[in-house]
Amino acid sequence: MVIRYSVQCTRDYYGPNCTTHCIPRDGTSGHYTCDLKTGGRVCRPGWHGPQCRVYCIPRDDDVNGHFTCQTGTGLKICLANWYGVLCKTYCAPINNSDAGYNCDVTGSRVCLPGWYPREQCETLCIPHNDSTASYTCDSQTGSKTCLSGWSGPECDCRPRLDASAGYTCNETTGQKICYPGWYGRNCNVACSPRNDSTGHYNCNADTGAKECLESWIGEQCDVYCVPDNQTHSCLANGTRKCQQHWYGQQCHVFCQPRPIQYTCQSTTGAKVCSQGWYGEDCSTFCKARDSDWFGHFDCDRNGSRVCHMYWHGPECKAYCKPHRNSTLGYYRCDDHGNPLCERDWYGTKCTVYCRPRDDEEGHYSCGAVDGRRVCLEDWYGENCTVHCVADKEGHFTCDGKTGQRVCLPGWGGQDCQQGKAHLGRTLVGRVAQIQKKTE
Repeated sequence: MVIRYSVQCTRDYYGPNCTTHCIPRDGTSGHYTCDLKTGGRVCRPGWHGPQCRVYCIPRDDDVNGHFTCQTGTGLKICLANWYGVLCKTYCAPINNSDAGYNCDVTGSRVCLPGWYPREQCETLCIPHNDSTASYTCDSQTGSKTCLSGWSGPECDCRPRLDASAGYTCNETTGQKICYPGWYGRNCNVACSPRNDSTGHYNCNADTGAKECLESWIGEQCDVYCVPDNQTHSCLANGTRKCQQHWYGQQCHVFCQPRPIQYTCQSTTGAKVCSQGWYGEDCSTFCKARDSDWFGHFDCDRNGSRVCHMYWHGPECKAYCKPHRNSTLGYYRCDDHGNPLCERDWYGTKCTVYCRPRDDEEGHYSCGAVDGRRVCLEDWYGENCTVHCVADKEGHFTCDGKTGQRVCLPGWGGQDCQQGKAHLGRTLVGRVAQIQKKTE
């Protein structure tokens, strides 16, 4: 036989043996309910601690604070950068150009070195003493106290007059007051109006920048430039801006491209010849050839024809090759391709040799065309070796070929010095002598 039974605790008692006493509360003695199994206290929402007497609900607003609640104790745990009992004091550590500080446990600012005043830390002041500024710092406010000779809120102005700048200082504002001839915010721009060989300009009252007089341009206003609507305009940097088709530093070179003949160099305006065109103006056309119909030539840099070897003439169509032998002749070639006989050679093919002489071997010159010997005056014969001078008294002349004496009428004898009457008597006497001898 099996006996089953259950134990039911009396009201307000809990646990396996009904020994845990718990009465739910929601008042000054606590704010909780009871766990139905163990009888342990279960704090109501928002309540914490062993007796559930500590009230805490997480907040994140400026009225109630910025915190969470510690589990078990209900203590307030401030959110990041929030401090104080109610977590309503905000403090975030910072170190930039606006401020420099850390935060203590109360949320108060703790200034970093060089930042003032206390608990604000929004004024930066680090004692300074060099060529840019000179001052000490007030220990309470951090305000700058200028050293002797320096002035202005930043103690960064000290009167100066040297090769780099010239000014005095406003004692209150520290603003630089430029001396005459100095300009700019820092009075470091020197400018004196000019109208001479060094420049032609006035000075801008604020910046000291040079303002060129009319028709003068360039950094020093020393370049004279009058705009020309046809060729150029003038730029502020002292250069000319050439109009279309005008080139060169002075825009004085005109060049309008002709694609078939030439283009224009972008800076100088020099004509850049297209293929086959030559000369300074690209006006000469030349295309290399090597045919009997068009000629045999290359082209030089000026577009002139340069004949191939042995070709001559303006169109390089005349062929002439120099020779120096007895078969083909002795000659060179002129610019037109015509043979020019070498010295002492003559004839249409320069195969006739003739060297002029005037000695015992002959006395002659050479025919300019065929090279035949031409006897000098009073010389005759094949080699012009026979000398004959016609008698001035008229007794004889000379044979044009042989040079033999030819007696004139009425004269005879070996030297043509005897008259014919004398010759007749002499002849009769000789005949009589011959007859006597024969008898």
